[in-house]
Amino acid sequence: MNALEEIINTNKARGKKVIITSAGPLIIPVLVKTRWYYDLKGQNLVFNSTTEALESLGFEIDKDISGVKALKTYKFA
Repeated sequence: MNALEEIINTNKARGKKVIITSAGPLIIPVLVKTRWYYDLKGQNLVFNSTTEALESLGFEIDKDISGVKALKTYKFA
């Protein structure tokens, strides 16, 4: 957890947005013991899935009829 905390703090200090996604039931009990996890959670930067996180960042996720998720792509002229 110390290494993860260092990675988070380093990236935040560089002005990068740090988010946590898809943390499963095995890691959550460890994360909740850290202060930085609650800081990120309080800023709404902890997500149940990567799809949720991408949507919160403004990405549009397309779902075709088979239920497969894909990032919507755009062509630039």
